[in-house]
Amino acid sequence: MGTVLRTTGSPLSPGGIFWFRYRTVGVLRSVNVPGEVVTSGWFVPGHATAVWPALERVLPHGDDIYRGDLRAIPSPELLPDFAFYEDPASVALCGSDRPCISQRHRALGSIAYPAEWTLARCCAPDRYGYATCEDYLVATYGAWLTPEEIAGAVPRIEDACKR
Repeated sequence: MGTVLRTTGSPLSPGGIFWFRYRTVGVLRSVNVPGEVVTSGWFVPGHATAVWPALERVLPHGDDIYRGDLRAIPSPELLPDFAFYEDPASVALCGSDRPCISQRHRALGSIAYPAEWTLARCCAPDRYGYATCEDYLVATYGAWLTPEEIAGAVPRIEDACKR
């Protein structure tokens, strides 16, 4: 079974996250940017990851391309660079656990560029089973963000709710 859009039920890709990995690597190979697909080390077990050593970039999880909470992240920031995995703030929270650091990158992108998915849950948290925006962020991203990062994101996201 492929990946299906939750909003419409339409097929997005015939092979899900693996399909996106192979396609993104293939597209860049066609313009002479070598890459590879690996199945361990960058994300949780059972997922394939696209890696471009020459670009020092990685796509840890193919679903991130169309994931609801990442739809507002600028394209250049969707693919973490290798240096992110050595960033002191990431290492302080995750150690050398690259899957944790990949999740941290996703969480930071979600709060820096709140998409409609995140805004809906922060603007009307009770509709989604949360008491506050902060409760949603802690439940969803708390394992990969510091309390200070979440506390700093709440007012910015709540301000976006007022617009």
